[in-house]
Amino acid sequence: MAEDVKKRLGDYEILEELGGGAQGKIFKARCVVDCNPRSRLDEIVALKVVRRFGDDDKSEERFE
Repeated sequence: MAEDVKKRLGDYEILEELGGGAQGKIFKARCVVDCNPRSRLDEIVALKVVRRFGDDDKSEERFE
C-alpha cells in the first residue's frame, strides 16, 4: 500500500493484509480514534472481514 494512500475500515487504518481464505480476509490495522470501546488510540489489532454468502435465515444461522 502506498504511503500517501491510507485505507480505513470504521475506526481503523488498514496497514496490510495478513491473510485470507474461504471465509474472509484478515488485516493488520491501527485504531485511529480515542473513543473506540474495543481498542485504544494507535493500538495495533487484527481485523477479520467476513464474506457474506447469503441473505437467508440459514446463512445467518451458520454465521452465528
